[in-house]
Amino acid sequence: MPIDAYYSHNQSMILCDAYGNIDRFQLFSTLTEVLELADLYDCRKVFIDTREEKVHADLIVLDEFASSLPRDLKIAFLINVRQPTASKVKYISDVAQINHSPVKTFFNHKTALRWLHAELKQPYLPEVITFPYSSM
Repeated sequence: MPIDAYYSHNQSMILCDAYGNIDRFQLFSTLTEVLELADLYDCRKVFIDTREEKVHADLIVLDEFASSLPRDLKIAFLINVRQPTASKVKYISDVAQINHSPVKTFFNHKTALRWLHAELKQPYLPEVITFPYSSM
C-alpha cells in the first residue's frame, strides 16, 4: 500500500509515509487505519510525510477527504516544493482548515514536529479575517 501508518512510541504520535500513486481507496483506508491507531493509543497527533508521492487523487476526492478529517486530530503534512503532489497536499490542508480541523502543511520536518507537540487551544479555529458590520 502506498501509505504506511504506524504508531511511534518514541515520538508519541502516528506516523504515515505516503509514496507512489495515491487514490481514493488508499486515502480513506489510511484514514480508517489512523483513526483506529488514534483510539488504540489515545493519540491525537499525526505526522504525514508526503515527499515521495508521485500522483494524487483528483480534487473532488481530495475535497471529500479533507472535509472528512476529524477535528480532534492534529495533522501535519510534510511536503517538498519539487514533489508533483505538493499543491494537492496543500489543498487538503487548506480545505481542512476551512472546516476547522487542526491541519497544517510544512516544508521543514522539525517545524512540523514542534507544531504537533505544541499545545492546541480548543476548539481549533484557523486565522479568519472578520469585517465589522453595520446595523440598519
